[in-house]
Amino acid sequence: MGPAPRKRAPRVSAEQVSELLIETVIDLVLTTPIEEITTRSIGEKISMDPQVIFRNFGSLNNLYVAVSKEMGVRFSPAVTADNFIEHLPVLLPRFKLLTYLLGNGVPGEQLMFDDDATLNAIRTQPEIDGIPTRLANAMAILNIYVLEGFLAFNSIHRFTMEETIDAAQLLSALTANLGTVADSLDWANNAD
Repeated sequence: MGPAPRKRAPRVSAEQVSELLIETVIDLVLTTPIEEITTRSIGEKISMDPQVIFRNFGSLNNLYVAVSKEMGVRFSPAVTADNFIEHLPVLLPRFKLLTYLLGNGVPGEQLMFDDDATLNAIRTQPEIDGIPTRLANAMAILNIYVLEGFLAFNSIHRFTMEETIDAAQLLSALTANLGTVADSLDWANNAD
């Protein structure tokens, strides 16, 4: 009797492999310092040759760029000044990844959202009746800048948790009073 025939692994499309790699890195970034994630550790986690990263993304940094965008697509539109503290466990790894990439010379343009749907979701996020679109967009942008800045620079600005919560409550109060702000800016009657 000859050797038993080898079973072939099921064929997986490049798109499926890319999605698997992105999901795997998201899982790893949530639990592992970025500096400790290697092509080998990713390959072992998915039981594939680490070369699959280079075939699908060209480099580990390119995979990280795709991961940061995916994390942004999933979470940025859902985050407001009112709920950002509850989103920190998910948002913090995204911003750790962004600062890692920027620190390694990846141009900021590569980290921007590619899709209009995410940008529109962020822009129209504070859906408050009677608030001009211009003001709602500006508040959404302010929320993103404040939250990303907080996450990116929290390690060098050692504010207490109480001070951080105070700042979040202030941003939340501003959001809740956008109608008054619109009046004082004379944006209430401006065209959207």
